[in-house]
Parts: sequence; structure tokens; C-alpha cells
Amino acid sequence: MHAPLPIRLLAAVAVGSAALLGAATGSAERKPLSSAALRAALLTRADVPAGYARSKSADTTGSTGGCTSLEPFKNAETARADITFTRGTLGPLLDEGIVEYRPGVARSTMTATRRDLDRCARFTQRNADGSTTRGTIAREPFPDLGDDTVAARIHIRASGNGLPLTATADIVVVRTGDVITLVGQTAVFSEPQAKGFEPVVRRAVAKVERALAGR
Repeated sequence: MHAPLPIRLLAAVAVGSAALLGAATGSAERKPLSSAALRAALLTRADVPAGYARSKSADTTGSTGGCTSLEPFKNAETARADITFTRGTLGPLLDEGIVEYRPGVARSTMTATRRDLDRCARFTQRNADGSTTRGTIAREPFPDLGDDTVAARIHIRASGNGLPLTATADIVVVRTGDVITLVGQTAVFSEPQAKGFEPVVRRAVAKVERALAGR
């Protein structure tokens, strides 16, 4: 299967390169988190629903076929970390990406994320194997977390090796200070289950908040 799953498409939109702000008061004087600190803040198997196992992380460095204006922000990253969990070959999948930016850049990233989610309400991407991925993106309500939160649902229809693929993903992007956290769940040939997803997102944000408080 060569068609990219929704979280791999949308991580590039939502995190700007993977995942996930204006500088918080005094953030310019704070020491940035290291990549090791971000990795330590990632979700673990104990944080996700039973039955998930760690898998190869989502590629959050790809392109969305011209449907993102966030590439310039990649040069402003100071650290990043990613992790993926799966319940099987076809998922469902849980992905998380954490990115820290230079002071003040994350606010602009969130603004661009909202703009791109709206601009890409319908999109088409030509894949490396010659197949085509078509999708829709719609913003969704989600509880306010951190300093800023945006959520969306993505539906895609694609073909890989001549086989049709349909998948749906829910993504939540949260800014905490100069750090953006993206959490996504993807289901193939079905809809993601809402039950249990919000607690996972809350745990992810809480771990980032603890890492920022302890630096």
C-alpha cells in the first residue's frame, strides 16, 4: 500500500514539515527544550488505550501536494519528537508529534495551520506510485487546551497497487508556549472512535506542560 494515510498527509499541514503561538511571557529568556526532553514527553503505551503497540513513526516531513504554506517554519524549529502506535497492519493508528519553535514563531504556525485547514477543504495529491489521493478536511470542535487548540477531521480516498483505500483521521493541534503538539488517530475503512481519544490528547498536552515547567 503506497497511498499515504491521513495523519501522514495532515501532519505536514499541522506541524509544518511530520505531527504539532506567540511567545509566552518571558519565553525569549527561557532555555529551549532538547530533543531528548521532547522524546521523554511523548506518549507511552501506558498513556494510550489497551491493545496499541509502538510502531514506526509517521513521516511528518512530507508534502501535501502544495496544500501547505508552513514549510518556512521548519527552519525555526529548535527540537522535535514523534511517535506512532498501532493496533494492526491497517491500524487504527495513534500518532503524536511535538515541535518546539523559536520564540514567537508557533503563533504564526497556528495561524497558518488554520488557514491551510480551511484552504484544503478539498484536495488532490499525486502519489509517487502514480496513484491519486483525494480528500476533504473539516475543522471540528474540541476542548480548549494549552494556549491555543485547533482540531479537524480528514477523509481520504486513494488507491495503492490498484487497490482502493478509504481512511479517516481526527487530528488535534495544541500550542503550549513555543511548543506545538499534534495528536492524531487514523482508521482505515472505518471511522475513528471518539471514545478514549480526548483523554489521550489531554495526557499528551499535560506531559508537554510538565516538561516546560521543569526546564
